[in-house]
Amino acid sequence: MIRKNLIFSVLVCAVVVSFALPVAAKTKENRAVPGVKVVSVEGDTLSLVELCGEKPTFLYLWATWCKVCSKDMKDVFKLREKFGDKIEVLGVAYKNSPEEIAKYFSKREKKLKSYIDADGSVFEAFETNATPTVVIVDGSGKVLFSGYGSYRKYRKLLERALKS
Repeated sequence: MIRKNLIFSVLVCAVVVSFALPVAAKTKENRAVPGVKVVSVEGDTLSLVELCGEKPTFLYLWATWCKVCSKDMKDVFKLREKFGDKIEVLGVAYKNSPEEIAKYFSKREKKLKSYIDADGSVFEAFETNATPTVVIVDGSGKVLFSGYGSYRKYRKLLERALKS
């Protein structure tokens, strides 16, 4: 019985690792921010490159319907308060309309400057289909992190970005 449990445990670990490795490999850190387009809530089309690069940028890829995004938004605001104007904190909402974003923030005390990923190209460029996803970019426009982590991890990455 013990041997069967051991074999089962090894098989489960192998399956988990086989799924985790491709996901980890997808994160292409230290690459330039992709030149994909976003739309401001006012309707202006901008390149993501235009939004990132003058100073470290924290991009929060989210959606108005995402429950985890709503829960994690408090950490996004905490980071914005901690670093102030030393970093840029921006949201990129997945296929939401300006009206949906306005309605979302009308119910909340704090707001996040958000752009719209109208066709999913931002999420595709960062090889994710999950919300939320965080992208941290240094002041030269190089991606330091793309994925999901903790407030502490984001804080450390932003501190490192400010030193470089």
